[in-house]
Amino acid sequence: MRKIVIMHSVAEAKHCIQHEHHIGAELYSTHSSVDVFLKEYHRLECLCLSHFLTRDRIGAIIQETDQKVAKILNRLDTNNRDMLQIQFGVPMNWFTALYDFYARIQYSGYIFFVESLKNVVGTSPDSNIVLYNYTFKHILPSETDIKALMNMFFPEFNIRVIQYEDSRLSFRQLWDKVRRHSKKLINPKRWMQFVQILARFQDRQGAFDSDKETVLLLGPLYEMEFLREGLAGNYNVINGLNIDVLRRNFPLGTKSSMASETLKFDFRLDGLVENSYDELLLKDLIACHRRTDHMHTEDLRILQSIYSKYGIDLVVWGNPPKGRIFGLFNEYLRRQGVKVVGAQHGAVYGDCVVPKHYLSDYDRCDYYFTYGFTEKDLIRGLPGRKVRCRTVPVGKCKFVQHDSDAREVDIVFPVTNTKSMFWGGMWRVAPHELTARQIRILEHLDSLTDATVYIKPFANANYDNCSVLPVLRRLKHVKIVDHIGFHEFLCRFKPRCTIVEMPSTPQFEVLHLDTEVLLMDEWFDVYEERALDMLQARVHFTTNTEQMIDCIDDFIAGRLCKKRDDTYFRYYCHESLKPEQILALLKQIMSGVQLPTDSRMQERPVSCKKS
Repeated sequence: MRKIVIMHSVAEAKHCIQHEHHIGAELYSTHSSVDVFLKEYHRLECLCLSHFLTRDRIGAIIQETDQKVAKILNRLDTNNRDMLQIQFGVPMNWFTALYDFYARIQYSGYIFFVESLKNVVGTSPDSNIVLYNYTFKHILPSETDIKALMNMFFPEFNIRVIQYEDSRLSFRQLWDKVRRHSKKLINPKRWMQFVQILARFQDRQGAFDSDKETVLLLGPLYEMEFLREGLAGNYNVINGLNIDVLRRNFPLGTKSSMASETLKFDFRLDGLVENSYDELLLKDLIACHRRTDHMHTEDLRILQSIYSKYGIDLVVWGNPPKGRIFGLFNEYLRRQGVKVVGAQHGAVYGDCVVPKHYLSDYDRCDYYFTYGFTEKDLIRGLPGRKVRCRTVPVGKCKFVQHDSDAREVDIVFPVTNTKSMFWGGMWRVAPHELTARQIRILEHLDSLTDATVYIKPFANANYDNCSVLPVLRRLKHVKIVDHIGFHEFLCRFKPRCTIVEMPSTPQFEVLHLDTEVLLMDEWFDVYEERALDMLQARVHFTTNTEQMIDCIDDFIAGRLCKKRDDTYFRYYCHESLKPEQILALLKQIMSGVQLPTDSRMQERPVSCKKS
């Protein structure tokens, strides 16, 4: 009889080895970091379950997910809109605002796992399946775990679930532990002084001027961070970095609650719940409501209080409020007629066909400030899709400028993070495929003993988000730089060649520099045809790993032609308007002026450096 062991993290892989669960077993994972760890340190073969789904099937699952989740949430919103209007004064899409993005991740994760495991075990229940537990509350605050999933879809198999908790403390847990022990070491008076000192570093809201307009800055702003200081003085600025900041600065005096029995979950009678995945999602949404919506209600009351007392004239975000409480805030204020401005915060916007960005970004704002693309680009990429926001090309705010003493190096490779099958890893290059291409490139770069090669892991890389970490630790000839960000690295170093293993933000950081760019295609989010034509005049575009290796070898041998055409860069990533110009645009929006969308906001003077 087959024995199958399924793990989700490197910590579980260590536990598996320690307790010898791997002996005589076939090993599988839902995160490719487990595969690399077991191979590098224990010479054991482990396969991420993403191996067992074709690209076509992955795409089909995502399409099915989009349609099903939208139908269920729309029906929930329709059934509850009247009640919500009575409570909050506006007919909100409560469930869509809170759960749309995360429900899609969770729903598709169920299907990815079940279908890939079915392809592993087949139809004959002759396997003992040992799984480490996985709770899906990290995506939606639901009650579903891996055991419930297995009982529903694999009832005929002999299943054992290992309840393992990682003993490592999270930062919050570590901080709580420090606080508890600190209280024991110092007297209460000293402790209060310590707390007061810490409070100075917290974001405290200043007094408001009733004669000024009020702007809510929702979450991190990325390249628009200058707005926090730029808006201060002329406007009342609410720095909504996170919900705790708002709770602290705008406490609600009285509490209210939403009675759970007033919400309607009776749409099953309409035949909308058609399969077990639908039943799971419905169960998750009910659990989410019962567990968290009373908190969402209280937090929305805080926003109502702010809106009633001071008014809110504009919302600006850099990272889209894809769900949870900030998604609800965004929905409530738009229903009140408050204009919302979103801002591009990375690559593959406008130039790539990425349907998920309509859900996460474009449908959650009235104006979308772009690095360069316009509404016409979105329509050309996905004809027939209605774009509800007005795109305004304002440019990219931060560009790398080499330090005067920047040192030239041959190659830099900024490594992309990896994600679990359950946490969006299948919504781009599948985990096993991304990891395989990274390992192939890294090992080849390590063989270039006569070249200066730097590997730049992303910030806070660890076993949970960087599957190739064990590989990096055995490389001998490359240099690993993990103490600074990629932007700062490019200020200190001048790479003659930059490798980007999938379309991502690092390519935007280097396009204007005097460097060859080797870019590998992603099969999921594809470039729009016109954009790709412009891009290929600047980068060496490869469709598979071996082509990438050939380009690296050609560069080292001096055979790679130089590409410095700046057409793509000037269109999709041009120099930004000045801060005062962007502030003027926000003022026009608050004044009711409708901004132009397809006209260029300025000339594009930035050009790639010539060699």
